[in-house]
Amino acid sequence: MDKPERTLKKCLETLGLTYIIYLLFIILFSGFVLFYIVTHDRGLFKPSHESTGTVKWIFAILAVVLLLSAIFIHRKKIDNTIGLNSLDKKIEAYLKSYLVKISINSFICIVDSLLLLLYGDLNLLIPLIFFILYFLLNRPYIEKISGELNLTPAEREALKE
Repeated sequence: MDKPERTLKKCLETLGLTYIIYLLFIILFSGFVLFYIVTHDRGLFKPSHESTGTVKWIFAILAVVLLLSAIFIHRKKIDNTIGLNSLDKKIEAYLKSYLVKISINSFICIVDSLLLLLYGDLNLLIPLIFFILYFLLNRPYIEKISGELNLTPAEREALKE
């Protein structure tokens, strides 16, 4: 049996729905963590000040490396679509690349929320807000996708239909 062809509209709907699900999970989990910390006035355990600082630095370095690698991987996969003739293949490659990018960003947000839950240090809320804002700035929409893929005017019209 032939597998059914994906339509562009279906791919874009999948991308948007996945984005919304990730965003809702991040916001709900972060909200739960913040509610717990505010109501209990502490994290799950009280570590020493030195270990908190060390964990913050390790997380900061890990977050920067992961974000830069996500951007690099996304850009590299998008650059590989330049030679493709089919708009379906370009969109499919973009979909896979974008999912990797938002998965890494979501992972960073969840790890930051977990550290916030464990240590109860509200200073970890600042990077969490920045990571959520970065996630919001990476919302997929047609103009952004067509700009990143360098689509021709005919491909842009096909994408909007």
